[in-house]
Amino acid sequence: MTWSRIGLGFAVVLALGACREVEQGVLQPQPPLAGLRYVNVVNDTGAVDFRIINFIGDAPNAGAATFRTGGQPFGVATNFLPPHWSVEAGRDVQIRVFMNGTEPSIASLVVFDTTCTFTAGTNYTFYLYGSARNANVHALVSADAVTAPASGKIKV
Repeated sequence: MTWSRIGLGFAVVLALGACREVEQGVLQPQPPLAGLRYVNVVNDTGAVDFRIINFIGDAPNAGAATFRTGGQPFGVATNFLPPHWSVEAGRDVQIRVFMNGTEPSIASLVVFDTTCTFTAGTNYTFYLYGSARNANVHALVSADAVTAPASGKIKV
């Protein structure tokens, strides 16, 4: 019993001796950002996943986007337009659309692939449309220009 206490005490002393002051890292500046959301309007597919494949940081992905909905980054389909998610602006963004599924043979099917460049401070909607049956799927990327209404006015 005493040997176990001595061993435990030795381990604690060794662990405390290994601790030293942590050096602070350098904060990286935030890159310019734009807003991006995805909407699936291809009516002859199941759910699809939108993925940015050429970088990781500030790259919103959306999963399980069914017809007339936009997927969310956590894979839940919405019944309305999803919010805009931050995407890095000023560089080429390669967006690839896959079929949604857990089976690798399904989830690796590419429905559409394109490259876009976004302007900082602007919100965009990526509409996937066409017919997957005829291999005629396209994308429309529109800038969402919402302006504030004039004072005392209502804008719809």
